[in-house]
Amino acid sequence: MSKLNIDEVMALQMSGEKRLSAQHALRDFDGTLIAVSHDRDFLDGLVTKVYEFGDGRVREHLCGINEFLEKKKAEQLS
Repeated sequence: MSKLNIDEVMALQMSGEKRLSAQHALRDFDGTLIAVSHDRDFLDGLVTKVYEFGDGRVREHLCGINEFLEKKKAEQLS
């Protein structure tokens, strides 16, 4: 099983075409990708699961980052 970890620093150091190429390469990666980033644009279209850490537990959300954020916003409003 292949696994690749990337972090905020890697995403922030890239821009333009280099960033887009990295996103395409990561999408094509045949393995597990663990990405830690606050960069929603970088994560959009890249992740299919979001893990939320809080209140002493970890919750798995089977959706992309934007859908996750929309759900969280709706929860806070209700």
